[in-house]
Amino acid sequence: MGGVTYLYYRSRDDYVSKEVKASTWFIGYMIVFGALSYMGSLGMGYIQYPWDYLIALVVSIVFFIVSVRQGFETKEIRQVKEGNLPIE
Repeated sequence: MGGVTYLYYRSRDDYVSKEVKASTWFIGYMIVFGALSYMGSLGMGYIQYPWDYLIALVVSIVFFIVSVRQGFETKEIRQVKEGNLPIE
């Protein structure tokens, strides 16, 4: 069900499509960290301490860079940059 919803919004060319595209890194992040947790020292023990933590650190930095590059400027961010915030 989630995959169908993802493909539907990905095929559309609007703001929601941008949001879906900008959040695809998170799916990979969850899969990779699930596998790391399973293989690490607190899981099956295939990757021993401290190597599992060092790998997690490097992978986190990579996913951070990917997430920042996939981000986009929203209307709200533009308002903050310009200083034109609405008074609530």
